[in-house]
Amino acid sequence: MDVNLLQVLRLVHIVCGAFWLGCAVTLGFFVTPALLTGDVGSAQRLEHIMMRGKLGAILPVTVILAIASGLWLYRIDFPQMQIEFFTRRALDYTLGGFLAIIAFIVGISINLPTGSKIAVLANAIGPASPTAEQGAELARLSRKLLISSRAVAILTLGAGAFMALARFAR
Repeated sequence: MDVNLLQVLRLVHIVCGAFWLGCAVTLGFFVTPALLTGDVGSAQRLEHIMMRGKLGAILPVTVILAIASGLWLYRIDFPQMQIEFFTRRALDYTLGGFLAIIAFIVGISINLPTGSKIAVLANAIGPASPTAEQGAELARLSRKLLISSRAVAILTLGAGAFMALARFAR
């Protein structure tokens, strides 16, 4: 294995993973709860952060790079996927990778469509007051996004913890 390639893979994985973890925790525990109060202005501010601020485009690419480089590194470190070669270190990396992939699936399958629905609804309402049905739908979608954002934050924290601890496991 080329040492330069291995170092580039590690750099990409660590930098992209750290960015993903930071964004997940910030969005899940600070930004989303503060902005998603069920009103149109908050939904428009979140849309501004995700779409006009380009975080909605940068974050998925970063996550894909983190997962792809992690899978490549995993394959390099553990070419033998047999139970007798499965150490505590391999188990920690496996659990960390599993949590990261689950977080990615939740983000793509729940957060992304829910955020898009909130943006469409907020833009449809515009500066006018929402109807009772629009307000109820906005509140429902906001709760759903808050729960799934926190789930992604917790999953990425778990993934980061397992991978950080795996470095010192035998």
